[in-house]
Amino acid sequence: MKVLVNGGLNFSELDGWWAEAYTPHVGWALGDGREHGDDAGWDAAEAERLYTVLETEIVPEFYRRNEAGVPEGWTARVCESLGMLTPEFSANRAVRQYMEQRYLPAAQAYLARAQDKGKSGVEVLNWRREVEAHWRNLRVAAVKVESDANRHVFTVQVYLDELSADAVRAEVYAALALAGAATTARSQSRTAVQPAGGQMELGAFSISLTVKDLGASRQFYEKFGFRAFAGDASKNWLILKNGDHVIGLFQGVFEKNILTFNPGWDSSARKLAAFTDVRELQRQLKAQRVKLVQEADESTSGPASFIAVDPDGNPILVDQHV
Repeated sequence: MKVLVNGGLNFSELDGWWAEAYTPHVGWALGDGREHGDDAGWDAAEAERLYTVLETEIVPEFYRRNEAGVPEGWTARVCESLGMLTPEFSANRAVRQYMEQRYLPAAQAYLARAQDKGKSGVEVLNWRREVEAHWRNLRVAAVKVESDANRHVFTVQVYLDELSADAVRAEVYAALALAGAATTARSQSRTAVQPAGGQMELGAFSISLTVKDLGASRQFYEKFGFRAFAGDASKNWLILKNGDHVIGLFQGVFEKNILTFNPGWDSSARKLAAFTDVRELQRQLKAQRVKLVQEADESTSGPASFIAVDPDGNPILVDQHV
């Protein structure tokens, strides 16, 4: 940049400051602004271009004088260079820009971080440690897609392992199809994660009661508005339902009452379009160190179940039928 203030003209590669400053009115340029490495052929072409510009443009313009011996074209280019480039491309401007855009904001950020004995810095460090501690246990479960003519809405069940939803962002990548043919273009959308209630979709809930007399228990719960809608009394079990409330009656089947969840079912035992598979639920609970007394085979698919026991000894059955 020193050549500018001294009235000189620049003839250089299109890199660094000259890539930003160059126009045909203020100097000359070599190259196309891209990197070419050790390309011998490109080097030879640029050398040829350098000598051609010198011989046919620069030298003739410098020696082309008017009657007073003044190179008018050359002088006009010098004036243009001094007027356009010297105020913008100088050490003064560079130092001022570094100060205003880099050094001063960095100093202000340091002072802000240093307040309250570095409280904000400690918060950043604690956040990073929290992410590192829980990241390995994150799980992506069921994915639901709703589409119309204008958009696709994706709902994804994500197990965060106690990690704050503010620390996670969901991203969707998809290939575009244009005129009936898939393209290599990629569409991306982002949204903040919205934590679902409990962050775990367990399906339909019911309580399975161990009873001494199936008929007597049925008559009792029918007084509460329950009616049998599934089961086999000849095999000593019935499922009763009142609205969304479900009770299972089992005679001689279980030793204790059991809390039951049925992934993939709604409260009427209808299959859900999207749900978290029982094996994924099992992995999520095991990641939280929940001890299981019976496990589902994670190498299989379809119906499976596992059983956990709460701190008070109550069995919890997660039983998938689909």
